[in-house]
Amino acid sequence: MPATADFNQIALISPSVSNFGGANGSGLSESKAQIRGFQDAEYNITYDGVPFGDTNDPSHHSNTFFPSNTIETLVVDRGPGNASNLGIATFGGSMNLFSR
Repeated sequence: MPATADFNQIALISPSVSNFGGANGSGLSESKAQIRGFQDAEYNITYDGVPFGDTNDPSHHSNTFFPSNTIETLVVDRGPGNASNLGIATFGGSMNLFSR
């Protein structure tokens, strides 16, 4: 992946993940991923186990957080999660990003 890619572009390698947005080029607009049809804000994203999102709802902004060169591994959990999963929107699954 190029260093300008966002975490949603990395997630496209995983089955059942689709992406839209980002039509203006790298860093100029954000992209949004869907996991099994669940839209952004219906799944959780963590970075090294810490959930993150917007302050007004559980949505995420791909052009603000974590370019591809800061991510070593991205694990997509397509299940609804269990009590050990942190975050406010785990019912749609989760994207777990791990740093280098």
